[in-house]
Amino acid sequence: MKCRGLNALIAIAAACAVTMAAPAAQALDLEAGGVVGGNWNYLERPIDPAGSYTFLWGSAFSGFGTLVGATGWLSLVEMEDAGVALTADLLYGYHRGGGWADHEDGGRIDVLFTAHVLRLPLLVRAGTPGGESGLTVGLGIEPVIGLMSTATVQTTDVGEAIQPVYTQPRSTMSGVFAIGYDWVSDDFTVPFDARLAWNPFMPSATEERFQSFDSPDEPGEFGVGFDWQIMVTAGVRFGVTVGE
Repeated sequence: MKCRGLNALIAIAAACAVTMAAPAAQALDLEAGGVVGGNWNYLERPIDPAGSYTFLWGSAFSGFGTLVGATGWLSLVEMEDAGVALTADLLYGYHRGGGWADHEDGGRIDVLFTAHVLRLPLLVRAGTPGGESGLTVGLGIEPVIGLMSTATVQTTDVGEAIQPVYTQPRSTMSGVFAIGYDWVSDDFTVPFDARLAWNPFMPSATEERFQSFDSPDEPGEFGVGFDWQIMVTAGVRFGVTVGE
């Protein structure tokens, strides 16, 4: 599974690199601006071998967060009925994911993970020709740089003390599929976008999700990341023409 995911991301990256390397013999149509939005995050239940450690009795984690940052757009190919463009963003992401389980001796334990990250999605997009409003679709890659993470543990009707959970933000790479709509005026563009990000490198076993796992009593730091994320953004871009 993870090898196939790596091969797919490498192929997408190669396609982006080939497209960007194509010589530009004409003026460049560029747009730059900002976006803001929200996200939904999901970390799948772990798949643990029999007898191995399972965190929070195998709970999945999900929750909502926010996004804000800068965006850029570069026209690559213009045809009569369609256009191809390259988009690149620099986004700050705040991600949350909560899970819970019934304690084996009664009561309930809730754990909320949070992560602060930088996201750098690079997508090749197809849509209507430049200067026209319409739908766009895109495919690309997204490096994710972990900055900070936390875990909050809450108990309900649990008599014994529960050990704290220590975390470390996970840096990784995701594949991204996007569908959006660009509303174009004479002076600016308003892009609406929905993206599905898939992280094939998130470990599926509990012990691999912890950094330097030693034992259930000393598991190390949980690497906070998510398998699937849905991101919805809106923003504004202003265009300039550069060079000949």
